[in-house]
Amino acid sequence: MFRIIGYKDFQKENPIIIHEPSNFGSKVTKAELDQELNMIDELTLNIPLTNDFYGKSEPLVTCIEVYDVTREKKVFDGRVIRVDNSMNGDGEFNQEITCEGKLGYLHDSTQSFRRTQITGLRDYLQILINNHNKQCEPHKHFKLRNVTVEVSNDRINRSIGYAKTFETIKDKLLDRLGGFFVLEEINGVMYLDYLKEFGRQDETPIQIARNLKSASKEINPDDLATVIVPLGEEIETKDDGNLAEKEHDFAKERYTIKSVNNNSIELVDEKLVSTFGKIRKAVVFPNSKVPSEIKRQGQTFLKNQRVMLIGWDVEVIELGLIDSMFSIFEVGNYHHIHNEFISPVEKLQITKKVTNLINPASTKLSIGNSKRTLSQYQNSMNSQIKVLEPMKETVLTMESTVKETKKQVLEGSKKIEEIEDDFEAFGGNLTVLTNDVVEVKMSVDQSNSEFKAYKSQTEQQIKLLQEQIEALKNDKR
Repeated sequence: MFRIIGYKDFQKENPIIIHEPSNFGSKVTKAELDQELNMIDELTLNIPLTNDFYGKSEPLVTCIEVYDVTREKKVFDGRVIRVDNSMNGDGEFNQEITCEGKLGYLHDSTQSFRRTQITGLRDYLQILINNHNKQCEPHKHFKLRNVTVEVSNDRINRSIGYAKTFETIKDKLLDRLGGFFVLEEINGVMYLDYLKEFGRQDETPIQIARNLKSASKEINPDDLATVIVPLGEEIETKDDGNLAEKEHDFAKERYTIKSVNNNSIELVDEKLVSTFGKIRKAVVFPNSKVPSEIKRQGQTFLKNQRVMLIGWDVEVIELGLIDSMFSIFEVGNYHHIHNEFISPVEKLQITKKVTNLINPASTKLSIGNSKRTLSQYQNSMNSQIKVLEPMKETVLTMESTVKETKKQVLEGSKKIEEIEDDFEAFGGNLTVLTNDVVEVKMSVDQSNSEFKAYKSQTEQQIKLLQEQIEALKNDKR
């Protein structure tokens, strides 16, 4: 159960209850919380005219908090970024407000240009955060805490452009190095972590007939390359005075493996080619100048080639809301998925969660987005075949049984129709027979009545004769 609270601004004074989960108090007609790894949380509310908060939202100023009252935990803290007013055909007024989490403050600053330099990963990220903090108010400041993402020699070769801070972090770090960008607020201080691993292994399964309402699985080729061109650092040359200094205005040559690879700049994985055909891709190793080292890294890349993107979209029931034996689903955690008809049992990470705050028992999750090597993909397919083959036999047996049962039902239906026809005919004969029985019974009853009358009359005659005989005997004496 969730309570939603609104504030005039970041000072968070004089709170207004927008939605109260108990039977009394203000209510919204819609409340949906969208949380996703490495993205900014988003909250959408529909506020009716009768709500005290109607008309009191100001974009980028008004603040919203959402509390899980059952777990006594804040699950959203952010600001309103959009307000839409509408009226439907029945004359009912409604206000839809869209909110973003505090990570959205990173959209309020831009970065300052810096040429490409080799920098430590933490130092590079700290430069980005410092640039942001210099431009924004104190309540929008972040403090860099843990950086556990690993890079070769803890060095990256990056420039800095003029984009917003969030886009810069996503482009320069997350999209290239992976990892997880996590915000945690403690006593008013917003800490940022850049983590190699995030989330815990949760033993609550997502399983048919337990908490899984619907599921779909998607397997798509992603960044598949069967032939790669390994490239190292850019080769430094004297700048041409006629060219703009901005590095994105022209391409730069890079070190290749041609001198150590039989005069070829390519590395080919014959096994991948035999499976998927020739698909060529350039792979940059920006901290390498030595061709042999670039080749070694390229061979390692091919060995660990990422070929398949595995993702699930599921709708689950939040049993943790009613039974403490089950965990609440949280973004970043890993769960087993049990749906053998779609895939063998897998343990994958929740990457996105959409919660209906009014009806929280029904939750939508995106799970997985994990990369698999060719061998992992093939092993998974083989495992699935092994699981599905006996299931297929079982299903075929069931289908045969169903067909036989259906045949028996059809035959039984025909027999029932014949019996119904016989019964109708028998019913007509029964009516005639019943009439005959009634007539016979009437005849018998009449015969019995006549017999009784005849018997009574005969008995009286016998009695008179006996009296006459006795009288004659007396006269002879």
